[in-house]
Amino acid sequence: MIDQYWAMERGARETLISVMRARLLGTAASTNVVSAGEAFTMSDGILNIQGGGAGFDVFAQPDFPPVLQTVAVAGGVTKGVPLDFRAAGHSAGPVDDARRNGLPVDVRGSTAIIPIMGPTFRRASAFMRMFGIGVGTEDIQAAINAAVLDEEVHTILLRIDSPGGTVNGLAELADTVASANVVKPVIAQVEGVAFSAAFWVASQATSIFAGRGDLVGSIGVVSILYDLSVMFEKEGIRAVPIVTGKMKAAGALGTEVTKEQEAAIQALVDSHMEQFVQAVTDGRGLTEAQLGATPSNKDLMSPLDAGLFPAEAALELGLIDGIRTIEQTLNELTTNETERREGRRRSSLARAHLDLMSRT
Repeated sequence: MIDQYWAMERGARETLISVMRARLLGTAASTNVVSAGEAFTMSDGILNIQGGGAGFDVFAQPDFPPVLQTVAVAGGVTKGVPLDFRAAGHSAGPVDDARRNGLPVDVRGSTAIIPIMGPTFRRASAFMRMFGIGVGTEDIQAAINAAVLDEEVHTILLRIDSPGGTVNGLAELADTVASANVVKPVIAQVEGVAFSAAFWVASQATSIFAGRGDLVGSIGVVSILYDLSVMFEKEGIRAVPIVTGKMKAAGALGTEVTKEQEAAIQALVDSHMEQFVQAVTDGRGLTEAQLGATPSNKDLMSPLDAGLFPAEAALELGLIDGIRTIEQTLNELTTNETERREGRRRSSLARAHLDLMSRT
């Protein structure tokens, strides 16, 4: 177990890794100053880093040079650990920590990009994430919270292509987006579809954008029970549920779905729908009557009828704020950040000038 770590700033770390990879692929070894006081040397595939009095060696797998593994740290030996720069109580930033821990977040400039791709579940396994089967709402929450805490992140971008998902954990994720929105702008960018649960989450962002060919909507809740009792009866099979209440075996294979059970499930669905509508009206600044309206294309159903809308119709209904691609959104965010920095620089110069004038 590694018990002593060495940390560096985000920019310095990225520079170091780039140089290390280049060297491992054949460039000449030499000493490189990565940031003030930190330097490293490399010889025969062994990298030695020295900074702040703490040093450790790293080596590369012979069969795959770009992959680096920690070998010795403060005298202890660890194998199979990806190269990692950390420090107890100190890191390069919450977003870096989140990304290192496998959470879905990346950074472009001062924007944290958090993907919501595929069906949403409260907890998604590594297998589900690997094959795009689903994404965990708890992982997304943790990534958003890291972005909120990171001082280098000024904007959060949710990159959405999801057909929706389960109710479990959904309201908590939507609340996390709404809370983050109070601290930093949260932009939802649709890249494909934002249906049902995905739109609930997106509706809590500062603004929503979609491409010309993208779709949004499907505001609604669904639960399906299958009554196979007649089929079972024809096959001479009788399902006998031994239960302690009328709802305990609702929908069980081969049992009849009673009117009481149907009404109870409908009440649950209606309850979730009330929360959904409330979240969308609050987040989008719409009334329930506006959600019940249909667009100019009368063949499309209203949002409250779980209608699906192309970008133009969604914009007309107030479900999104604009039609543009993710690159256009990121370029605008970059431009705005550049302008903000220039404004801060000019303000600092003005204050310095006034201070100087007051002294003379």
